[in-house]
Amino acid sequence: NFPLHPSVWPYTGLDLGPIFDDDEEEDDHSTVKKRRWYHWVRCLMGFKPSPYNSVKMTLIAEEMVRGDRHDGDNPFHWTSVELN
Repeated sequence: NFPLHPSVWPYTGLDLGPIFDDDEEEDDHSTVKKRRWYHWVRCLMGFKPSPYNSVKMTLIAEEMVRGDRHDGDNPFHWTSVELN
């Protein structure tokens, strides 16, 4: 489940204010309900990520899993490469 690009976030939200009845503001002559805007930061259901975004997030995840190759306690530690 890849994250959405931050430029798309403003277009993926919804107002949950009507669900929360206790949140109201008093205006001069009327009562106005507060707005509670929430937005998704992950890929939406049925929304296909761009190939660039998919590859980028996969490489970041792989880098995090492998960790620091210079750390001696890392199981993926290596100091040299031998070719056939």
